[in-house]
Amino acid sequence: MDHSSSNAGFSNSSSARMSVARTWLAAFNTWDLPTLHGTITEAQDFRYGVLPASVGMAPKSRSEWCVYSATVSRLLPDFKIKILDIHDTSEPGPVVAHIETKGTPRTGAQFSMECIMFIYMRSEKGALKLHKVDEFADTRYVDVYFSAERERRKVDGSRKDAKVGRSKL
Repeated sequence: MDHSSSNAGFSNSSSARMSVARTWLAAFNTWDLPTLHGTITEAQDFRYGVLPASVGMAPKSRSEWCVYSATVSRLLPDFKIKILDIHDTSEPGPVVAHIETKGTPRTGAQFSMECIMFIYMRSEKGALKLHKVDEFADTRYVDVYFSAERERRKVDGSRKDAKVGRSKL
């Protein structure tokens, strides 16, 4: 299967939709930001949401998602996605991907979570592009991991403050 990001002579066939979805997901493994950003619509209708709402992440527009993905690429440079299962529900429905994510932030605490992504596509300027992604996160894992991550950062910040305080004495 062709996993290139080019959609020359594109088609809305299942294989084309699967190829675009796989290309976009694979781009996370190398933080290929031009591909991540180039496979989503340029129009203002792009939306990336993390569900359920209890996760507390507001949906992101194209510009917000581009900034967010660039920021996460710096925080989790070794981030990897493994596709566990992927299905095309056929147009106009989404491509549904069951994925596993892993990465290590600066605090050194391993991040590893399963999620389901609903990836919606449409034609834009003769190319098949993502225009909506709904990520269903593991809410328990997100809550436990990020609560612990905030605590680790507080401790790291306290250590830095203590070092600065001692150096001024």
